[in-house]
Amino acid sequence: MATKKVTEKLDEIMNEETLAAEEEAPEINEPKAVAEPETVTIRIPRTRKDEEDVVVWVNNRRFLIKRGVAVEVPKAVAEILEEQERNLEFAYAFDSQVVSE
Repeated sequence: MATKKVTEKLDEIMNEETLAAEEEAPEINEPKAVAEPETVTIRIPRTRKDEEDVVVWVNNRRFLIKRGVAVEVPKAVAEILEEQERNLEFAYAFDSQVVSE
């Protein structure tokens, strides 16, 4: 009889603790939908000198862009390629100036 009372009391305490833990537990939110990045269409020309595909890394994501084909890429990828082009033009202009002097 005493064992039964102890068991009932333990069950009651366990139920109270479980209910208290459930009340205190933070709600698990559904993962929010990640907005798709804005995309743009680009085409990198294929030349005799440059036929290999172009690799661009943005935020630990790798984008392999095939030359000569119009592709949709995130705006950040297009901006990186534009910056690369500006830097190459600057380097070419600088090199031409140094050679002519």
